[in-house]
Amino acid sequence: MRAMRLYASPIFLRENPMVLLGLLYAVICYGIAVWLRLAPPHVDGLPMLVNLVMSAWWVLLLSAFSSVNTHYWRQIRSPVTFMLPRLQHGEYCAVHAIIAIAFTVLCAPPLLMGAPLLNTLSVEALALALWSGADQTGPKSMRRATRIMRRIVSRIGFILLLVPKIQLLVFTAPWPVALGLLLAGLGIALYEYRFRDYRLDPLPETVLVGRDHFPRLLQPVISCLMWRPSFLPHIPLQDQFLTTRPVIVALVQIGGTLIFAALSAIMLLVMDGHLPTIDAFRHSLPGYARQATLLVALGLCQKFQKRTDWPFLVALCPFGDKAAFTRKLLQLHLMTAVFAGGVSGLWLGLVSWYGKNLPLFHCLTWGLAAGIFLVGTVCVPCFGLLSARLNRPAVNMVLTISGVVIVLQACTALMIESAFWWRGLLPLGAIVVVALLYIITPHALARQDWPLEPPR
Repeated sequence: MRAMRLYASPIFLRENPMVLLGLLYAVICYGIAVWLRLAPPHVDGLPMLVNLVMSAWWVLLLSAFSSVNTHYWRQIRSPVTFMLPRLQHGEYCAVHAIIAIAFTVLCAPPLLMGAPLLNTLSVEALALALWSGADQTGPKSMRRATRIMRRIVSRIGFILLLVPKIQLLVFTAPWPVALGLLLAGLGIALYEYRFRDYRLDPLPETVLVGRDHFPRLLQPVISCLMWRPSFLPHIPLQDQFLTTRPVIVALVQIGGTLIFAALSAIMLLVMDGHLPTIDAFRHSLPGYARQATLLVALGLCQKFQKRTDWPFLVALCPFGDKAAFTRKLLQLHLMTAVFAGGVSGLWLGLVSWYGKNLPLFHCLTWGLAAGIFLVGTVCVPCFGLLSARLNRPAVNMVLTISGVVIVLQACTALMIESAFWWRGLLPLGAIVVVALLYIITPHALARQDWPLEPPR
């Protein structure tokens, strides 16, 4: 019971940014679900509202189970827990009870809209399986070895189940399939929550991998893929998503669209026994292109997630003061965002022209306008840097997810596929916001105390 009480205490909120994101999406999801339950059956825009609730519910599951996973492994990795096995057993039992409570509470929005209980529980089990594990959270020095394939599967699974058609496939699956997904998800989660040892495994031998390790025939290809414009500012920060490599960004945008389309076709083949028609495949491509744009935008926003190296770079590198370093960081961020916006906008325009049979000039114009809006969207996390009270990982996460998932997805579809006269104001507003943030953010961040986060 004492271990369970910690989930309702300030300790649960400590270094747990997903809690705030979960509360935000819980208000959105439960509010709209209750309103739809009480609203008349014939409401304008009802399918769109249902899709919005289900997408918000999926992000809510991610936030809830990620926050539980973060708290559990933080408690388990404590040396006190290792020395007192009863504490370990208490945390292990508590996380099972909390997951059972979370399953009960979080299944309400789909049930209010008439979804089957077993299918709803199976989706919750999938979310739990995707976002549980010791390698998902905590300082890198205390994590287990990262499993690349599992991380790829979890990211792809999260993006896929944001697509309304794929959500519909899961919620309308026969009960044996839903039961199988439920048991598989719970089994994976129970396996991931096993506690073994908090101590680190021996470090493997470090092997220097350079260009000589690639065959000579592949070296030109690798050099082309890793091309970085020479005029980009050089800041020694981690670039896990290779956002400073325009060729990689283009491949992520194009490849992500094709992968999402292929996975959707495979799901349709498994569920209905036939592949989509050519026309259906064409009409679905713009939606998958917007989903791929999510990957690019989230990768760009990662520069503001990991800030433990910023004080050391200011002290050891020739940037000058904190304001000059922040300005240089924003220059790098904006330049990479402009590259990504151009690539994504051009691809969105071409895919919309191919899939929607719209005029080519119209699609390219509004596709590039959507790319400009992408530049403004990936600068939304800068709002959290303006105040010391808002400059927290949880607020940064909320700004990133809300800006990218909600605003970017809605506005790209609005600009390309609608005919509202005021849609042209969206990219213009994005340019104004970016200019203001570029002027205000360096001085606002320089007035705050550094380091922004303790080193890990």
